Amino acid sequence: MVCLVLPDHQGKKTMVLPTELLLSHNHGVPESLAPGLNASAFATAFLPLGTRGWTVEPLDHHHWRVRLVADEAPSVMGQAALHYLRVLRVSQGIKADYGLLALGGRKDRRAVAGSPLQLGSWGVDVVETPSAEAFLATIGWSGLVATRPHGTWFALQSTLQEAS
Repeated sequence: MVCLVLPDHQGKKTMVLPTELLLSHNHGVPESLAPGLNASAFATAFLPLGTRGWTVEPLDHHHWRVRLVADEAPSVMGQAALHYLRVLRVSQGIKADYGLLALGGRKDRRAVAGSPLQLGSWGVDVVETPSAEAFLATIGWSGLVATRPHGTWFALQSTLQEAS
């Protein structure tokens, strides 16, 4: 959620805006463990969130696949994204265990023209990987977030077979 403090005729008024997450999918496990998901199949995983009052919108973009909007904290929404990807994969009969990550960051700079990720929104990379630790080391996650203010990013980790 985003809180804005706006002046009104009686002083200041706080307005709470819903949180917007844009999800991308990084399928980094062998096809023999879990088949890749096209944009539509990836978006299908999150449709049950609509029954919780969330907006779930598939996107037609080369990187961002799904828009989620809800009155929840970004990390809560990221955890839900991991949960529903896990539910989808288990429903597909996938037995292998591998790492799942939701790596989120708030967009604090001007957006690229034409990008659905806009100022104040959260971009979240949902990652399927043989090793979460190795993936984080490869992308230099610690360095990426070292200069970011607290509350502007999150890193959630799970495994496919983790009890939900």
